[in-house]
This record gives sequence, C-alpha cells and structure tokens, in this order.
Amino acid sequence: MGGYITQRSVQSFFCQSGNAINKNFYNDILKEKLVPFIKKNYSPGDYVFWPDLVSAHYAALVTIYLKNQKIPYIPKFMISANLPKALPKKDLWANLKKEVYKGNWRANNHTELENRIRRCLGNMDLKVVQDHALPVRKRLNHTRRHDG
Repeated sequence: MGGYITQRSVQSFFCQSGNAINKNFYNDILKEKLVPFIKKNYSPGDYVFWPDLVSAHYAALVTIYLKNQKIPYIPKFMISANLPKALPKKDLWANLKKEVYKGNWRANNHTELENRIRRCLGNMDLKVVQDHALPVRKRLNHTRRHDG
C-alpha cells in the first residue's frame, strides 16, 4: 500500500505484493496517481510535495518529472533523516495501522486487508488528518530548537 496525506484527505493506492518500489515504479505512481490528484484538487502555490528519504523518491527520473510537471517538492538536502518527529504521515500511518489491527484483527488474504484498510481510511475523521498535516512548521521548529 502507498499513499499520500493532504490537509483534506488521505489518499491510498494498492499494488501487487512483491513489487519493488524502484525509481520506475515510483515515477509511474506519480504519473498515474499523485500528479493527477494534485492538478485536480490544488492550485499552483497551494501545496508542496514532501517525499520520504527513500532513494526512489529522489531518483533523477523522478525529480525531472516533478520539475517538468511544476510540482514543488522539498529537496532531499533539506530533509534530515533525524526528523521523524516532524513527519506527520508517520503518526497518521501509525494510527491507521492501530485501527486496522484493532482487537487483534487478522486478514486471511490480501483482499480482506485491502478492504479493511479502505474502510478504516473511509472512517477516519478529516479533523484527525488535518491535525497531522497542519502543524508541520511548528513540529519542525520544535525539533530544530530541541535537537539542534
């Protein structure tokens, strides 16, 4: 499963198990999922894409595509590997995982798991999503002051 968080929602997508997330696969995901979503829902200057530090996210193929699509993103050199406290999606995915496996729930197959994840995402309160996405600047400033 992959996904992205916006201040308005959590978007998810599923891929076949065993697929390696290499630069080509990731670039295809951007082309098929993320960029069309951004262009449909956001005006230029209304967002910034913040990838993880995964090497595929910053492959030349990917960054060239983002630049050609005029998608502003946080450059790799500006992201410290030591900033997990500042990454709102980490908290959100942890909360999602907790909901999915609540009551020691277990999936019998991939389809059950995918359906459960979609149901939990669909039931997620938009306020929770916003609470995770909005305070990024505050979290970064706090991290900078205390971990500097």
